[in-house]
Amino acid sequence: MIKQYYLFLLLGIIACQNKSHQTQSDAVEPEVFLSEFIPENQIAHAGVFSFDQNDYYYTLSDIEYGTFTIMSTSKKDEQWTKPDTAFFNTEYNEHGVHFTPDGRELYFSSTRPVGSDTIPDTWHIWHCERIDASWSTPEFVNIPHLSQKLVSHPSSTQSGRLYFHVANTDYSNLTIYFADKSGEQFLEAQRLNLPSDFNYNCLTPFISPDESYLIFAKIVENKEELFISYRENRAWGECIRLADKINTNNLGNPYVKADGAYLYYASGEKSAYGLPYNWVIRKIPTNSMLP
Repeated sequence: MIKQYYLFLLLGIIACQNKSHQTQSDAVEPEVFLSEFIPENQIAHAGVFSFDQNDYYYTLSDIEYGTFTIMSTSKKDEQWTKPDTAFFNTEYNEHGVHFTPDGRELYFSSTRPVGSDTIPDTWHIWHCERIDASWSTPEFVNIPHLSQKLVSHPSSTQSGRLYFHVANTDYSNLTIYFADKSGEQFLEAQRLNLPSDFNYNCLTPFISPDESYLIFAKIVENKEELFISYRENRAWGECIRLADKINTNNLGNPYVKADGAYLYYASGEKSAYGLPYNWVIRKIPTNSMLP
């Protein structure tokens, strides 16, 4: 009888703790991040931190998606400096910055010419390496059999595996792929095998460095919603929709800070004319992102 009493008491304490944690998690709302760096008539799409967390790179575009530019700002004396165009920016469109987990490599998406008349002018992945205190000249990443496709939004693991989304040049058939690296070259990419109907209309992947989870956007009823899938025994599990407070006016481009504490993503609204406005980067603790 006494054992049963203590068992019920223990279960009651655990239930109260879980309820308290859930209430605290539900109370946390997404915060706007550095909105003062988004000029009037421009919108934010994605943002990431450098390896040392002292630099922040983010993408801006005009409201008609005509031009995409990557901006950067640095932290000095606990304040962020006035933003400037990123060191690899060109007159062409730039988007989707990603630093490898060790900070030695940088990937991004660009529409700059790749130097071949047989490859279409669309989004492709580019790459540069850290050399002492500077970076090498960006080079086109030619993944086998994908040069005729739109390839964008790279995200890599500790092993060097690269995740990204692929589409036709008219943005149809958006799908997530991954490719392994052999030496300096990538092997043929493989289409990501997610459960149910999550093998199409999916984009902007973020893969955790240890490849234990994937956060991505899926187009649902003409809008993007964020989902997460956990990897166990080399297979991807159920795709779980993130909390409503995240998927309200969500615009994809998920990114988790290196310490795993915060999820960053793009969020905004559209005007009565269908043009975007008030697109910003928001952040929320990762322990508050699930329903």
